[in-house]
Amino acid sequence: MSALPEDLPGYRWRAATPADAAAIRDLYLACAGDAGEPAASGIADFAGARAALAGADALGAACAMDEAGRLAAFGGVSCPSGIRHEYRLLLHGAVLPADRRRGLGGAILAWAEARARAALAALPRDRPAVLRVDTSVVGQDATALLARHGFRLHHVEEDMTRDLRGPLPDQPPPPGVTLVHWEQGLAARFYAVYRDAFSTRPGAPGWTEEGWVVALTGSPAFRPARSYLLREGDEDVGFLIAHVDPEENARLGENAGWLAQLGVRPGWRGRGLAAVMIAVALCGLRDDGLDTAMLDVNVDNPGARRVYERLGFAVVARRASYTKTADGRRQAAVS
Repeated sequence: MSALPEDLPGYRWRAATPADAAAIRDLYLACAGDAGEPAASGIADFAGARAALAGADALGAACAMDEAGRLAAFGGVSCPSGIRHEYRLLLHGAVLPADRRRGLGGAILAWAEARARAALAALPRDRPAVLRVDTSVVGQDATALLARHGFRLHHVEEDMTRDLRGPLPDQPPPPGVTLVHWEQGLAARFYAVYRDAFSTRPGAPGWTEEGWVVALTGSPAFRPARSYLLREGDEDVGFLIAHVDPEENARLGENAGWLAQLGVRPGWRGRGLAAVMIAVALCGLRDDGLDTAMLDVNVDNPGARRVYERLGFAVVARRASYTKTADGRRQAAVS
């Protein structure tokens, strides 16, 4: 496995370091602007790629310099340590619009995949594994390149955000509806609601209870005090899981909490129960001193998006994820 991609005519590869962060950020912003995407999309992509520059998650990073010493392309690999349900090898890459169709994109992808597979070979076979490319900016050229390398579209979702510093929605629970905070002893009941709520979603994840609990509550970002089981009488009918990641907030210069996952059982939908849980969570996150709440919604779920918009959330970026299985391991069915 080469430490760097092979040089191409007019370009020389070298290792990328944290000192290159500003130039790499500008690269991602240029890619977003060329595709007509807002700057927020480029910043989101850069935030992910930055994990490949340094730290425990980094597995290698390289940049291509043209003959004038200008940074024309970037590639990197990272493996987020906070993800417990699978080994997710993230492949990062971007090429300045003026430098495309010269082999840089293909060189990045081939090199990054080789590094990812080498890193994966050293890990135990105790969980599923996947190679994944997350991007907010995907044109036809990039889609074709990923397809040639065996990557397939896994899902497309939108990032939505809501300011917590102004008035928040007033959604009191209807009579007979109560909210219970997460406790480990309630894990099976949370999971049962999750399984029923997501059973109607296209391509519903096939989580086991253990896998779901680890994925949603096993990281330091999990906030049990802002995660709820919603009950109507004696029935568990909805759930919400919240995360706050101080390290990620510090890295991005944000003060945000995430509504990581929520759902309502099919028979109880259309009664505003999701809005009740979200309103309570927003107030709790604000009480915790956070300025912003964020969530992701799949583009094939317009009903959920309408609910979030009514509660003051707005779309700030669209993100596509392309995946490829790794060394014969089963890919975990979750985004």
